[in-house]
Amino acid sequence: MSPEEMKKWNENQPNLSAVQLSFIPIDGYTTFRAEFAMEAGDIIFHFFKTPEIEALGDNTRKYWAEVFPKVLEQVCVKSFAVAADSGRLKAQHVWDQEMDLDSWWFRAYGFGHLLDPHRVSLRFLEALDEGLDAALPSIRT
Repeated sequence: MSPEEMKKWNENQPNLSAVQLSFIPIDGYTTFRAEFAMEAGDIIFHFFKTPEIEALGDNTRKYWAEVFPKVLEQVCVKSFAVAADSGRLKAQHVWDQEMDLDSWWFRAYGFGHLLDPHRVSLRFLEALDEGLDAALPSIRT
């Protein structure tokens, strides 16, 4: 396609814009900072380290790489009442050195269609905080 043909083709394309999700920030816990949003019937969570977790020093890495994902999986399975391998619960660690981003991402597929997904999300976050609080002594020894 010539540059003129490409320009003409681009002019005839619909102007599509990305939809930005409206995340609800959650800052009341010492074990993580979070935000969550609903998209296409799913609930999406992002988790970040808090100053309290950063203050663990050498144990911060163990907490974020081992303890957090283990407790996250346990709480997800219990809170959303599905098997970990059901395909409805997906989590991933996101580390981008250039952006200085070290976070966890979690998506609960189809759970945004519940009668009160916000309440379910807040209960899940509360249970996650409780589970992480209980697991913290294991890395301090």
